[in-house]
This record gives sequence, structure tokens and C-alpha cells, in this order.
Amino acid sequence: MKSFVAERGVLAVSLAGHDKGRTFAIIKADGEYAFIADGAARSVDKPKRKKLKHLKPLNITLDLDRLNPGTLTDGDLRRAIEAELKEMGG
Repeated sequence: MKSFVAERGVLAVSLAGHDKGRTFAIIKADGEYAFIADGAARSVDKPKRKKLKHLKPLNITLDLDRLNPGTLTDGDLRRAIEAELKEMGG
């Protein structure tokens, strides 16, 4: 499976683990790992570290700094992900 270049704000679906099938936003990336959160199961303050090969990127990027300038909250992130998925039709 091909990994991808992770960028802050990209939405990705988990392909493995107990969170398989859930959509997350990449909070930050470091080499072959991404730190992901969804504002519900995983908070922005405690993102999950996940290998890039276990994530499938969606063609959607959130501007995390613009959602709530200064401090990104779990509610802001959760609402932004839900809105993008609804717009996408899923």
C-alpha cells in the first residue's frame, strides 16, 4: 500500500485499527506518521499517532488555522469534518 505526503488539515479515513472507517483530520505530520483527531473520539489536545500507510486521504483539506483563529476546539473540528462529509454526500 502506498503512503502519501501528509499535510495539516487533510481529511483521511482510517484503514486499520479499532477506528477503521472513521474520518479524521491530520493535525500534524512527522515522517511516516500523522497525528490525527476528529474532535469526538480523538481530541485536538490528544491526537492519535498513526502510520500514513494506515490512512487513505480524501480530496478535502480544512484550513485548521482559519476555523477558529488562536485555538482549535474539538467542536470546531467535529463540525467542520461533518460539514465536509455532508457536502461530499457521505
